[in-house]
Amino acid sequence: MLETFLSELSEKDLDWFFKGFPGDKVTRYPLTNLGVDEDDILHVEVAVAGFSKEDIALEQNGNKLCLKGSKKEESKDIKYMQKHISTSNFERTIILHDNYVGGEVNASVADGICKITVKPKENLKNTIQIV
Repeated sequence: MLETFLSELSEKDLDWFFKGFPGDKVTRYPLTNLGVDEDDILHVEVAVAGFSKEDIALEQNGNKLCLKGSKKEESKDIKYMQKHISTSNFERTIILHDNYVGGEVNASVADGICKITVKPKENLKNTIQIV
């Protein structure tokens, strides 16, 4: 049944079936891990397989930490029926808690994972004196 269905579809139909409407910009939302360690440092890990650090941009705008990747697909002579591995575009936005807005941000890319740490602002652990 599936073979009959696929054999009746044109290449243009298959593009729509697997990628969305023709002309749509396809953006992936990569898998992400979020956690906080005992020092209240926020740890973000984003799966960026196939991207080098030059293909990735990290921006902080207010309380939003946005990781974007863009890379042109390598042209090959293969006409895929399905294509789940993509290195064209991705975007992931993390909304930061107020304690982390303005904190120190560091990032690195290795083994297909982008690791981002965000230190809280200095006043996170300040105690409030009751008068």
